Parts: sequence; C-alpha cells; structure tokens
Amino acid sequence: MTEEPSSSIKLPSATASILWGTWIWRLLLTVTSGYGSWLMLADTSSWIDFVKHISYFTELSTVMMFLVSLGSVIRPFVTRGTYRHRLEGNYGWFRGVAASMTVLTGIVYATLLGADYPDLSGKIAHIVCPILMALDWFFAGRNQIRLRWFVPLTWAMMLVPYFWLYSWNAHYFGRPMYDFLDPTSGDWWLWVGVMVVVYMVLSYLLLYIGKALRRAPRKTHVNSL
Repeated sequence: MTEEPSSSIKLPSATASILWGTWIWRLLLTVTSGYGSWLMLADTSSWIDFVKHISYFTELSTVMMFLVSLGSVIRPFVTRGTYRHRLEGNYGWFRGVAASMTVLTGIVYATLLGADYPDLSGKIAHIVCPILMALDWFFAGRNQIRLRWFVPLTWAMMLVPYFWLYSWNAHYFGRPMYDFLDPTSGDWWLWVGVMVVVYMVLSYLLLYIGKALRRAPRKTHVNSL
C-alpha cells in the first residue's frame, strides 16, 4: 500500500480567528525561544566563544525554534491570499526540524545529562521549548499532513554537519561538550549511531502522530498526468 501523494491532500481552511489566535501563540514561542537563546549566548565575548556556545545542540535547537517561530509571526504581514495561506505554507519542513530538534534536546538532557535545571536558561531550553514546540506541532500547525514519509531522513541529514562541528569543537577546546559523546573515545561511532537512530525514531513518531492528529480530507478532484 503506497502513501497518498501530498498533492492530493488539502489543508484545512482557516478563519481570521484561527489565523490571529495561532499568530499570538507563535509570538509566545518566538519570545520564549528568543529570550532563551539570548540568555545562552549573550555572554559570548568573541567569535570563537560564540562558536563554542552555538556548537551545543541545546543552543542550536533553541535558535532553530526562534527562527521558525519568527518566520511564522512575520508571514501574515508579508503574504497575501486566504487566511489559510497567510497562516502557514503548504509544507511543514522547517517546523518539523524545530520540533524534532527541541524534543530531542529535552529527552537527551533528561535521560543522559542528569536532568539538572539550575538556571532559567536551562529550564527554558530543556523543558519549556520542547513542550511548546511539541504542542505547536501536534495541535497548532496543519501543514505536517502534507509531508512525505522520507522527510525525517532529510531532517536527520542535518546531523552530519553537526557531528563534524561537534568533533572540531571537542578537539579545538580539548574536551567534549557532552561526556558520553567523546570523539577521542573508542565508543564515539557507537554513540553517533545511537543518536542518529534515536533522532530518526523520534522524527517518525512526530511525523505520523502529527499527521494523525491533524488529518484533513482528500481533495475532491485531482488532475492526473
């Protein structure tokens, strides 16, 4: 049984109240993730210090959430058309990246990194942002229903440059950012494989649960080629 083509899936219509209600919600996401990003990066004193900080997956996921949410906040003012079109685009690729990255951040920190949240930036990045982004993915957004089965593979491809950056960071500064993920250790590639598999499983769960929760009717007429 083949997957239904994305072009045959019609996104639900939207009203003015849905558009602006979602806009307020995503403004909250923008402010929260933006403030969290600022708390984590504001004390950088040089470009190399910035690179050191931004190499943490926590910082990257929070910044990604901020950029995606900011784009959603700006969109209604720079696009024309129906309320649905102004709400979001036809596909939720970037929203899915932000959701998978932030949720992975929350899970890994809670299970492998001690689940200690001593400061506000840690609480925002490791608890608040993953919860808010998951809620947005499951209940606020709609365009995930048009994403194809292979999309999580494209999300996972972003781990390739990340692991390269991570390895460079560990060698340059003399120690790994996360003790369990050490490029100089014999189990480095094992942990890389584990993280890739975990990310893939999480991404597919997010994709298909998101599709199930926001399922829309098939188009009435579809032109065949």
